[in-house]
Amino acid sequence: AKGNVNGALQAYRDVISVLSTSDDIDHHTRDVKMAIAMRDIADLSQAQGNLQVALNHALGSVDLLRRLRTQSGNTMNIDNSSEDERSQIEEEVSSLHLVGSIQHELCQPLAAQHSFREATLLVHTSLSNFVSNSTTDTGKLAAILLPVLEISTTLSNPSCAPEA
Repeated sequence: AKGNVNGALQAYRDVISVLSTSDDIDHHTRDVKMAIAMRDIADLSQAQGNLQVALNHALGSVDLLRRLRTQSGNTMNIDNSSEDERSQIEEEVSSLHLVGSIQHELCQPLAAQHSFREATLLVHTSLSNFVSNSTTDTGKLAAILLPVLEISTTLSNPSCAPEA
């Protein structure tokens, strides 16, 4: 990897430090941004070969996003939610995919398969909830989440995941 990976890692740690002490941003937005920064740290650590550090940060990202989702009642009202809130499902799924990828690299195929299945279930459940609870056209949401569901489903298949 070209570039200053260590400098990028330090920059993300600084971002997390600032976000964790800032009162200028609402709690929900701050936590989403922290989870994304944690996932980026995990991605960079994975690129450096620091797989256990990468896994710890990726799991932290998933845990933070999961906590936010469950605090909001496990479903979001699409009619009242912003683009950022709707993309929170995508962010959690991306973090779950990274966890599964790292687990495969760590020779933990069953744990990886579990992470990919969790991502599939999250997308499927979210699509079902949005369709059944929404009074507006959910075409845009489906266009975003259906490809994510297809990827997650493919990854959760034990014979396909290592190839993907």
